Amino acid sequence: MPFSLFNKDTKVKIENDDLKWLVEQVEEYSNSSDLPEEKRREVRGRLEDIKQQYGGHDADNSKNKPAKVIQAQLYIPKHKELCQEVLKNLGIRLRERGIDLKTQMSDVRNPSLPMIAMCLGKSRIGADIDEVISPLIAGESSDNKAWVIIIHDLKEHALPLGRTEAVLLDRKYKLLAGYIDMAYQSNQGLYQCAMNDTALERLVSIFQCGSRV
Repeated sequence: MPFSLFNKDTKVKIENDDLKWLVEQVEEYSNSSDLPEEKRREVRGRLEDIKQQYGGHDADNSKNKPAKVIQAQLYIPKHKELCQEVLKNLGIRLRERGIDLKTQMSDVRNPSLPMIAMCLGKSRIGADIDEVISPLIAGESSDNKAWVIIIHDLKEHALPLGRTEAVLLDRKYKLLAGYIDMAYQSNQGLYQCAMNDTALERLVSIFQCGSRV
């Protein structure tokens, strides 16, 4: 029997092999060229929700495998509600990849911890970034553990093609560890796209081994 009902709320319990097969079918469907782009994004978003709810679809992804706990300082100067929502989404995505991110707000910089500074990138992205990083580089002090996450509240087709940090050429931008682009929409969260795939790969590498990728 592929699945069984196990409580009064009629939540479905799906065996691991069955869930893996189902996810593979939906992923194949979501990549169909016949599917409108808007519908494709919707399907991918729902698929990510399913993966989160059932703990992934890979039989080798053991729920008992401990995640690596990462303590980080958090800096959110503006747009706090949106940034907190992005951070919540990010925590879920990282947990799926073996990283348990725990953040703390503090007015005093702890140099032993990595820092995540959140920036909402709008039309004048350089000015938005400057506003966020100016307190962090006061006196031209460097911080090679401070990373700026740039949130692009845009649909996938409107996202920039290259990394934002590639156009941040002034010396002041080099005083921090780096800049990571992430795509977010209120109705989709951190949705499935190349930008977010790259961001998650970079963050996992940073938190696992301190890489400056």
